[in-house]
Amino acid sequence: MRKGTEIKIELLKRGLTQAEIARTLKTTSTANEANLRVMISQLINGQRWYQTLADEINEQFDLNLERPEYLRPVYERQAA
Repeated sequence: MRKGTEIKIELLKRGLTQAEIARTLKTTSTANEANLRVMISQLINGQRWYQTLADEINEQFDLNLERPEYLRPVYERQAA
């Protein structure tokens, strides 16, 4: 699993910002741009996990976001 800083560095190398990703996803999402920016920031920093949003980002921007172990459901962590 990659850390938030690694993802941010990759975004910088590609010339992308979180705001640009939010603007792109705004057309297909029911959330507004400001909410998307916050959700993307939380995803990248490992604060919250939004599976649908992560799937869209992975599909459109090929960032390969993965759910951190500590954000997995307890029954999944105990089974591992």
